[in-house]
Amino acid sequence: MYGIILLLVLTAQPGAVAQNFSYKTLFMFGDPDLSTGVNPSGSLALGKDGRLYGTATCFSAFGTNYATVFGVNRDGTGFKMLHHFGDIAGDGSSPASGVIEGSDRALYGTTSGGGSLRYGTVFKVNKDGSGYQILWNFQGYANGDGANPQAGLIEASDGVLYGTTYLGGAGDGTVFRLNKDGTGYSIIKSLVRGGAEGAGPFGLIEGTDGALYGMSYSAGSGHGGTIFKLNKDGTGFSVLWNFQQGSTNGFWTSAPLMEGSDGVLYGATTAGGLFTNPGSGTVFRINRDGTGLGVLHRFDVSEGDQYDHGLLEGNDGALYGTRSYGGSAAGTLYKLNKDGSGFVVVHNFTGTNDDGLLPFAGLTKGTNGEFYGSTALGGKRGPSGDPSESYGTIFVLRRAVSILGVSVQSNGHARLLFVGQGGKSYDIQATDTLVGAQWTKVGTATAGTDGRFQFDDDSAPSHLTRFYRTAEQ
Repeated sequence: MYGIILLLVLTAQPGAVAQNFSYKTLFMFGDPDLSTGVNPSGSLALGKDGRLYGTATCFSAFGTNYATVFGVNRDGTGFKMLHHFGDIAGDGSSPASGVIEGSDRALYGTTSGGGSLRYGTVFKVNKDGSGYQILWNFQGYANGDGANPQAGLIEASDGVLYGTTYLGGAGDGTVFRLNKDGTGYSIIKSLVRGGAEGAGPFGLIEGTDGALYGMSYSAGSGHGGTIFKLNKDGTGFSVLWNFQQGSTNGFWTSAPLMEGSDGVLYGATTAGGLFTNPGSGTVFRINRDGTGLGVLHRFDVSEGDQYDHGLLEGNDGALYGTRSYGGSAAGTLYKLNKDGSGFVVVHNFTGTNDDGLLPFAGLTKGTNGEFYGSTALGGKRGPSGDPSESYGTIFVLRRAVSILGVSVQSNGHARLLFVGQGGKSYDIQATDTLVGAQWTKVGTATAGTDGRFQFDDDSAPSHLTRFYRTAEQ
């Protein structure tokens, strides 16, 4: 028999991180100066070139327009400002959401202000910063047009851009469509003043059935917002659910829905839940026909508070999301299973050790199942040192490696079983002693899509004891 001792050594960044996850700040805005833009807003987009793209919106405390579109490598290097809002007369301002990459590889987004009439814009820019143009200037309430989009765009399966405006139309916001060359703008749905259909829509998704699904922040018959559905030509509008203000089911929404791999819609509310005045919100599920609404989790303020920024499904099938406030300081990143079990705060944003504060955006999934996100504050601070005058961060959350088991094979080889980040390669290192340890690479293994991988150490028979650790490539 061979004696084998297994030791798995994990490294983690400072901050409160749940077991089996590794959190790291990749980039701090305002470093080395404010030309990077400050206070990132909206979810990041992972481009087909492997870079991350997003928008930064200056908080009014800074008094100068530092709003930008930017790109950065996934390791935090190579930051580049692609556009500084205000560079041209009548430009957009205050991009409240991020950008998307279109099928033509260009970036598309919205601004909530600015433009020719200061009701916001739809813009386009290439990933190298060239070709910036305003595709549409929102007209406000004139001619039934929309105003002040608070959410980003989607490119649907027909190659057309779709989005929402928070105000305008018949009074309570719109759903619009626009070709990628700026032609063909039309309002396909105007939410009726009075709010029976909801008020203040917050973004869209295209379901696997080809229909558009969205949520409104407020109004509806229950005065707590709605979930709605319509076809891409504007027909077939229906309210699938009315949230009741003051309900433990949750009310008021501030992010798009998500369709899970099971075909069910998932979302989150900003208020209601355990407490209803106003409470910290809920995570819910609902079928695409409006049946089966169920609350998966009701937030306590220690788990995260207003606002929620939507959900993503991880490679492990669980749901991941962010909330701007609550937790141990100012915001949380959380995880739960689609049946509501297994809720855990994966990371508490603290603003210490370069950590971020106030995640005002949702998450973006990387090619290996990792998650990228941003915080509006935290990271590098201004001259006063006050956290309220900090510039924001970009971060990554990865699945840390865990040991599933070790066994000695009949030939004396040590078989090591791990689970880590799906698709990521790891070096396996070994040493015979931890006193003055000299770690030697004994092999490499790549995790499958489920994160699992194994390694057989054929050198184990020549060692009485053996310690192992992993290192990310």
